[in-house]
Amino acid sequence: MGQRWDQVRLQKLMETRYQERLEPYFLERRKDLEQVVYGLIRLRNQGAAEELYLRLIDDKADFTELARRHSLGEERFSHGLVGPMLISQPHPTIRAVLESLKVGEVHAPFRVDSWVLLVLMEHRQPASLNDATRIQLLQELLQQELDETLDALLAGFYPTLVASPEISNLMEAPPSSNLAT
Repeated sequence: MGQRWDQVRLQKLMETRYQERLEPYFLERRKDLEQVVYGLIRLRNQGAAEELYLRLIDDKADFTELARRHSLGEERFSHGLVGPMLISQPHPTIRAVLESLKVGEVHAPFRVDSWVLLVLMEHRQPASLNDATRIQLLQELLQQELDETLDALLAGFYPTLVASPEISNLMEAPPSSNLAT
């Protein structure tokens, strides 16, 4: 019961302390909190990727079937579907592509590392300030404040630490050798 009570008190503290900053912080982070489900086909060969892209665009081929048959990544087991996930989670190049797509659009083949990818935007869920998001953002604000406080304390403590005789002696002593002679 004590641990649960501490959690309730911490939640109340965060709500009280960061209430004014919560909505502006949400607006700042909203883009990163969007959820997406997308289709992915991963290939090694640019020519094969372009052929599949043309089949998707011109012949209206089924993305899930092409992913299942041709994708070389783990997504072939889920018929090419990836997610739902935060849009901030995929590789930055994939994220940039996802941000540019509307639901139902397929992006032309593009390279990420040694892979040639085809991406289809399947579903986009805009971020909302629901209870789960509220708790996450309050925790982020608390962590930011804790990090800033700790950095300030360490910055003030560092000169004292370096000036201590024990540390000064360690810094001046030659490295010891563990090699047997």
